Amino acid sequence: MSAAPTCARSPAFIFLSLVGTHGLNVVFNDNYLTWQHAEEHCQRLGGHLLTITSAEHNKEVFDTWARPNHGAYWIGYNDIESEGNWTWVNPEAASSYTNWASGEPNGGRKDEDCALVGYKYYNPKHERSSRLDADQWVGYSCTHRAQSLCECQDCAASTPPSRLPSPPEPWNSTIRVISEAHTWPDAQYHCKIRYGGNLVTITSPEMGKALYEAYGLGRYRAYWIGLNDRDKEGDWTWISGADSKYINWRPGEPDSYKGRNEDCAMVGAQFYYKKDKAQWGKYSDTWGDARCTRCFMQALCEVPLSPGTEDSSSKGHFKTANGDAWMVK
Repeated sequence: MSAAPTCARSPAFIFLSLVGTHGLNVVFNDNYLTWQHAEEHCQRLGGHLLTITSAEHNKEVFDTWARPNHGAYWIGYNDIESEGNWTWVNPEAASSYTNWASGEPNGGRKDEDCALVGYKYYNPKHERSSRLDADQWVGYSCTHRAQSLCECQDCAASTPPSRLPSPPEPWNSTIRVISEAHTWPDAQYHCKIRYGGNLVTITSPEMGKALYEAYGLGRYRAYWIGLNDRDKEGDWTWISGADSKYINWRPGEPDSYKGRNEDCAMVGAQFYYKKDKAQWGKYSDTWGDARCTRCFMQALCEVPLSPGTEDSSSKGHFKTANGDAWMVK
């Protein structure tokens, strides 16, 4: 059997991906958290938010994470305890290296006591968006929600993410993220071949909300789900064969914009056209339709489990409050 073709894309969004750097593992937390919550998550892994020790280290971090994903990530640098006295949250860190953007840190907004590396679009002087050199650092309010980078010697990869959904209904299934960008057919192929499941069937508002809270849907990010009308236009069905009647379309969706044959459903960031140019918009737990050949979506797979089965093959799992479902990053 030949492998399914995959979309060309640089390193994708990954929840617990361990890469060796300067003798430590670096963990990318895909959830959007405040700086404090991100640090608490790192501590549960046995580490801290990342300390950047040199220009080479900074470039490695940027090339691996920020450049391909156009993201900004919390690192361990902060002046929370003493204004203007920037230190690393790891008490053992001895790095004096910095790579501030021009004019940073400037306290342009209240309590900009925590450092982000990556893209920054806010210019305090002009109160409008602008882009700085993407591998530089900026001070930002610690209550802002962003993805983050942890470092640790022996990361406890089974530690759950910070935000745990508690769906009121039993699912008896594993939810897995396919982090690479795929077309809808390729995403379904991977769900089936890699995990023995299907693209997820969302059966209720509670399940949709739990997935939304668990996977931190954000700007430039959307996930394929199992809903489609590929067999018959306008007849939307779940690839799993489930008879769920629940729908959560955005206003105006599905619309097959300008006859584009948008036959597959996604959840997350809104994708739309403006003057025939693809645009990203607001994000939520509502659904939109898109061409199934679109090549920028991640995917949510649902894998049924036998009653009482623990998904011991996975890392980074946790049991929901009702004790019946496992959701796995």
